[in-house]
Amino acid sequence: MTRPFVAAALAAALISLRLSLAQPPKGKDKKVWPADALNPDKIGGKELADAGDGDSDKAPVELVAVQTGVPQKGYRCAAFSPDGKYLVMGTTDGKIVAWDLRAGTLASANVHKGSVLDIKFNPNGKTYATSSSLGKVAVRSMTGGGRDLPGKDGGSPVIAFSPDGKSIAIGFDNVLRLQNFIDPTKAVGLQDADFDVTAVAFSADGKWLAAGSREQADGRVWVWDAATGKTASQLEMKGYWVKSLDFRPDGTMVAGSQGYGKHINLWNPTTGKLVRKLEQHTKMVNQVAFTPSGDRLISCGDDQTVRVWNPDTGAIIKTIPLGLTGRLNWLAVAPDGRHVAVVHSKGMVYVLRIGD
Repeated sequence: MTRPFVAAALAAALISLRLSLAQPPKGKDKKVWPADALNPDKIGGKELADAGDGDSDKAPVELVAVQTGVPQKGYRCAAFSPDGKYLVMGTTDGKIVAWDLRAGTLASANVHKGSVLDIKFNPNGKTYATSSSLGKVAVRSMTGGGRDLPGKDGGSPVIAFSPDGKSIAIGFDNVLRLQNFIDPTKAVGLQDADFDVTAVAFSADGKWLAAGSREQADGRVWVWDAATGKTASQLEMKGYWVKSLDFRPDGTMVAGSQGYGKHINLWNPTTGKLVRKLEQHTKMVNQVAFTPSGDRLISCGDDQTVRVWNPDTGAIIKTIPLGLTGRLNWLAVAPDGRHVAVVHSKGMVYVLRIGD
């Protein structure tokens, strides 16, 4: 009688353990990004070895999940849904792949003929926009359906939704358009917006729109009043073209990286003055992004590291080396501010825990 009883108790305990792993955290952490509920077994030896360039022991302890994925040619960009449930990834062969982070499942759809260059979620969480290497811009619903917005053949569009979800900024070669998303025939003309646009970002209150440029060897960053289209400031910078821009959520700071630059610029968007430079990367910085709280700035680059900064002091809080040959080209911060997704030049996506 003892053995059956023990076996039954053990089976019940195992079932309880599996159920607990499958459930999201409770109590004060019940809204934490559901990657916490991912089964560690979903990270296999091959993926860990990929993160360590053939040696799984070199994979960072911060690694939560890996997606080597559906597309034959790999991933190019990624964005978290506002509720943190999905990581939506764009591929080099025109697909969008939605990764359900709790279930660990993938769903894909063909959206573009060219490579997906950029992907942004509407703050309402119901739609997202993508741009392609053939100059096209598309808006799609998570439940299916969508529309194509006016593009520019041969361009390389960059995109950003306004915080209210009603407008979308689209930057092309020598064209920057602030377009009413509800009515595509409406657009706000932006003063002095006559350059090759390489990055765009809205302030969290929707008041300001910033755009970076490629001007031969040099770059510029302009800030506009999004309601009137009038130029508010030009950010002080020297060097190469602008790769990435992001506003601090409280609107007091803009972060930017530059082509061939190993540093990150932090500006005051009202005065246009450079506040400080962050210079710990050893190779080009490709992407920068603030956490939702604004107390951390995240970056990634050609030195295969993800770095966490204090933007108020310029101090580096954490460096996560992925031990990879190649580059980290893309960065997305999860809504919980504790996880990031980075896209490697070989087409893999890595999800990392950056804080508690």
